[in-house]
Amino acid sequence: MSERIEKLKAIKSAEVGNITLDANLSIDIVTEIFIRINDAGVKLSQADFTMSKIAIYEKVDGDGYGMFLRKYIDYFCELATTSDNLMKIRNNDILRVVSLIEFDRGKLGDLVALLSGRDFEERDYKKAIERDSFDKLEKGIDKYTNKSNFEHFVQDVLFNLGLKDAGLQISRGCEA
Repeated sequence: MSERIEKLKAIKSAEVGNITLDANLSIDIVTEIFIRINDAGVKLSQADFTMSKIAIYEKVDGDGYGMFLRKYIDYFCELATTSDNLMKIRNNDILRVVSLIEFDRGKLGDLVALLSGRDFEERDYKKAIERDSFDKLEKGIDKYTNKSNFEHFVQDVLFNLGLKDAGLQISRGCEA
């Protein structure tokens, strides 16, 4: 038991790796670095990278807006999973649906690029695209997490899975 306590105390003096990247690096290079670092340790998903990108976004200098948006997504996923729903909703699910609906793109890597301001035609980065992408992301998340829209989404998923029993009610007045 004391050995465990000593290991716990040693955490205070443990070194934590810190990698600083030049702000001018393209999202493709940053993604490659992320993947290589990721290969050496705990596997992180493209959704983890996307959520990190969201967390650092600021609409106005220092407003912490991105962290609010990230917490909103996480909170919704927690509520959706612990409620009476029959499925587990992950941030990956929300990000993919929003990416498909709002951006017509299925790859989360493309979503990260857009949130970084990527102009796919001119192959450069623009602040206007970044702002527009975050506005679209916010609107898409708002649509997805809207109670009525979410219930209809769940109802459609259950119906398409073959669960057509009238006893499966998502909410009062809605039948699967």
